[in-house]
Amino acid sequence: MNMKVSLEELFAYCERNGISVGNIPEDVMCASTEAMMKGEDKFEVSDNTFAQIDEAHRKDVERQKQYDDISACRLAGMKAEDENNIDEAIAQYAEAIRIGEASEFDLLHAYRHAYDRIIILLSRTHAYAREAEHIEQLLKWHKLQDRDRTRLEERLRKTYIKINK
Repeated sequence: MNMKVSLEELFAYCERNGISVGNIPEDVMCASTEAMMKGEDKFEVSDNTFAQIDEAHRKDVERQKQYDDISACRLAGMKAEDENNIDEAIAQYAEAIRIGEASEFDLLHAYRHAYDRIIILLSRTHAYAREAEHIEQLLKWHKLQDRDRTRLEERLRKTYIKINK
């Protein structure tokens, strides 16, 4: 089933509910543009358009919450590192990574620094097996630039040598 709405109605719905207009589906925006080009005020959309907008908003809110949680852990790790509390820094970076890896959203940009720092700190504390696990996880689950992948593969090779000494 379809219904007719105006762009103003959609924007008002978003404003009333604290929803970004960016959550309006692309096909709805295209239909509104097409209607305006024809001189029409209203256009047809699916009956579930408002539910789609609500779901897109819910996902935005959840993504932002996860991003904020990751950032808080990453920043706490950096602070702990500045205070020379290496165990706490490792724990905070590990939590940032855990939250990021569990997310349905691609948030690697939010916790990539945590990966880099935890790998370095685990190496410094001679926790080579854990270092290798983090490198393997990063290599296995993420699309990396060739240069980064090559650098990490080489680091992993050297870490295996340290483990086998």
